[in-house]
Amino acid sequence: MTSWTGGKQIEWLWTVPIDAPTGQYTAQLNVRDTKYVFGYKKANYSAFKVTSDLTTLAGTNGMPDGSYVTLKNAAVTAAFTDCFYIEDDARICGIRVEKAGADVSAGMRVDVAGALGTNASGERCISASIVNPKGSGQIKPLGITVKAVGGGASGYQGGVLADEGAVEKTWAPMSGMNNIGILIRTWGKVKSIDTATRTMVIDDGSESNLDCKWGDNVSVDPNWTYVSLTGISSCEKVGGELHRVLIVTAAGNGEGRILNF
Repeated sequence: MTSWTGGKQIEWLWTVPIDAPTGQYTAQLNVRDTKYVFGYKKANYSAFKVTSDLTTLAGTNGMPDGSYVTLKNAAVTAAFTDCFYIEDDARICGIRVEKAGADVSAGMRVDVAGALGTNASGERCISASIVNPKGSGQIKPLGITVKAVGGGASGYQGGVLADEGAVEKTWAPMSGMNNIGILIRTWGKVKSIDTATRTMVIDDGSESNLDCKWGDNVSVDPNWTYVSLTGISSCEKVGGELHRVLIVTAAGNGEGRILNF
């Protein structure tokens, strides 16, 4: 028990749970004088008000960096060492969630709370302070052509450049629906592949080249001529420019296959 004379300031920190009800909260202060000069006292104070920051994944597009958001029951589409991706059931919007050591995996559902931001790669993300597992929920990849991967600007997510060069790399701004953060499936002919750096470039005949990269948990055969790739539509900064890139989570031989989405 701590005792003192005169005035004393006491600090109390409470992290608001993600499912805390909204409304006015009251704190009760209990004080007891060990000498029993004043006896036992208690008082209620109107301490703070909890308001809702619950939003949708689509709603985050129009919210600036620094905005605090809460997303509930989002589906995890991919998980990596330092981050994971979540998506809505309509497969319209997805976003990167940065939370090192988060115990999540693809196929789970989660509640997430944190601050919106744009990382060093130019990708919108949530710096999560809270991640709560909420069961399971599988999202099928959205099938799109190589030429459509990436897209133009959407809200605070910048549009990306695509390599449109038939021989040499020629980067051009993209238009169309922005799909950064979404789990997709695409296919094409392998133009180059390097299993040492785990990178490849594919083209589906549209003369729009897609840079792809994968981790050591994805198996890729260097002899494949055509591939079917599943992964996250993402982006990266290259010399100050925002380039599209596919983060591959699964790969297969695309030659002679009929693809279903």
